[in-house]
Amino acid sequence: MFTPEKELVSLEIYQKASRIDPLELDDTFKLLPDINRVADTDALLDALNHSIIQLSSKTLTTTSSLAALRDLDFLASSYVRHGRNPIEEVVGLEEAFIELGNNIGTVPRGTVATYALANPTGERERNFTGDPEETLFIEAVRNTSLALERSLKDFIHTDAPTALKGFNNNLDVAISSIVSVMRELPPEYFTKEMRPYFEPLVIGGEKYLGAGGSQLQFVAFDYILWGATETNEMYQKYLKENYAYLTPSQKESMTLIMEKYDSRPLLEHFAISNDKVAAEAAIGALRKMKKFRYPHRKLAQDNFKVRSPGQVGSGAYTTDILDVLLERTEMAVEVAEGILTS
Repeated sequence: MFTPEKELVSLEIYQKASRIDPLELDDTFKLLPDINRVADTDALLDALNHSIIQLSSKTLTTTSSLAALRDLDFLASSYVRHGRNPIEEVVGLEEAFIELGNNIGTVPRGTVATYALANPTGERERNFTGDPEETLFIEAVRNTSLALERSLKDFIHTDAPTALKGFNNNLDVAISSIVSVMRELPPEYFTKEMRPYFEPLVIGGEKYLGAGGSQLQFVAFDYILWGATETNEMYQKYLKENYAYLTPSQKESMTLIMEKYDSRPLLEHFAISNDKVAAEAAIGALRKMKKFRYPHRKLAQDNFKVRSPGQVGSGAYTTDILDVLLERTEMAVEVAEGILTS
């Protein structure tokens, strides 16, 4: 049974989900790194079957559905990492993923938000490897997402210059996080120890990606600032794929922001209204985005150097999309600078 909550699924609900254990798996997750270390697929299969039994006897809310989806995805992703197909081998798992996704209005598997924001902290943390590097990675993603979420709400509730200045400040968190990941997670570690846990799953005939940085709110900010009228095919594909992985409240925020600015990207709106104050604030935020994107691209490039030819990142992309995003961000700075001199 399912009892929906009135609140649209937001990051606050993800944080509430981090505090609960609806499938009674806390003890299993304490052992998960050891289970993965020895590739104990029997233990993973037992945990998955236990989870399906637990689900059949529960009355779920939106929050508990989210926590259940988080835990099922950690277990299923571990099973995939060891060369097995949980969808084919666990009776009821595919249906459970679809039901839980429907309950919360998201894709029917875990995303970057369940991996980081719905993930408990401390001794209850869900962690594939048990390594401090993964804990640091989860914390970096969590901090970045929370900072970006604050800014997304600001664009709804405050004027553009104020929201852009706040976004500029919150990007410092993202930059600090990416720098710490570069410093503490060598490419060899991420590629060998962590990347195999973020493989796609085919659910209901559709392929769904594992958690990845491309699912963060940057996809929303690019769209509202300059991307709503962008025609580049690679960007359009990236936007369509990653929009699906945003939370329901993030999607609603994008809609409200676009409605607020007459369904135009903000830079176009500033140009039409000749809003030089907003354009100047946009230049600061876009330049700060570049400061994030340069090390992000370098991190991705370093990781690809230690991968086999033909492999893609956790978001199923090569570094080419990062080139496109960086190029378009630079072009957006030029557009904003043009407004100042017009």
